[in-house]
Amino acid sequence: MTWSFIYTTLFERWESRQPSRIRTVKRRIAHAVGFQLTLIVFLIPLIAWWMNISLVQAFLLDAALIIFIPCYTFAFNWLFDRTFGLPTSALPDPV
Repeated sequence: MTWSFIYTTLFERWESRQPSRIRTVKRRIAHAVGFQLTLIVFLIPLIAWWMNISLVQAFLLDAALIIFIPCYTFAFNWLFDRTFGLPTSALPDPV
């Protein structure tokens, strides 16, 4: 949960500096996939070390979550934005 907060904060900081700040499906997919990739980079080696298995075995053990988490992240963030509104980083620049 802490990493989700940090990642989303960094993503929104990046998003606020983009020429187009509209939160498109493409941008939402990039957010979800980027979040999952960072989890893989950090967690697969930790799982392998903790369980004393190879990186490939740890990756295979985590395969279901590797598929589920980006889908969940995409859906959660989309529903959150629809419920509570877009963050300032995703709002168009006032003209």
